[in-house]
Amino acid sequence: MKTIRYILAMDTSAGSVSACVYDCKNDKSLSDEYQKIAFSQGEVIIPILDGVIKKSGIKKSQIDAVGVCRGPGFFTGMRIGLSTAKALALGLDVPIYGVDALSVIAFENNDKKLTVIQETKRSDFYVAKFEGGVMLNSIQALEPENINICDDVLVGSGVKRFLGDKKIKNKVINQDYPTSVGVAGLISYNIKNAIDCSDTQALYLRCADVQMPNKK
Repeated sequence: MKTIRYILAMDTSAGSVSACVYDCKNDKSLSDEYQKIAFSQGEVIIPILDGVIKKSGIKKSQIDAVGVCRGPGFFTGMRIGLSTAKALALGLDVPIYGVDALSVIAFENNDKKLTVIQETKRSDFYVAKFEGGVMLNSIQALEPENINICDDVLVGSGVKRFLGDKKIKNKVINQDYPTSVGVAGLISYNIKNAIDCSDTQALYLRCADVQMPNKK
């Protein structure tokens, strides 16, 4: 198998658009851009991708793989990111790798005991617990009363709403969304450690809120 040196990575799964060119050999971003934007990700992702490639100092032909965050997140944003990534991988004739949003956030904030709480824009939250960077349970959609934070460090876009007026002693990290640098870094780590990240299907924990009307 060809060695993966440069990854073009992206994330549009939630309230941001992020892209980077990542050097796996040296574990660093060559160029990256991050914008908080909840809508119209499809209008900006391609110009952002073109921009980070130009700033990276490498040619498109040197890109060895495409990486993408596959959610969970907001339906439209997830579809934009995944379809863009798959089209680019096809056009560049390179493999594509996927990682979930909560694992990316945990990778970027590798505290010993971490609970990632992500916003759903519903009454519930996407939640997963990590210890030493390892996910202890599968990602779940939980109502607030079912989330046990123990003495964990808290991070994610849903933390502020979840806490509300609660008085806690837990450390809180201010990061809402995964970044493309985290996406690429986690993919690079997984490849080097023979951890499978070939799944690039959208990670849905619930059906879409928009449904077709019943036929009469």
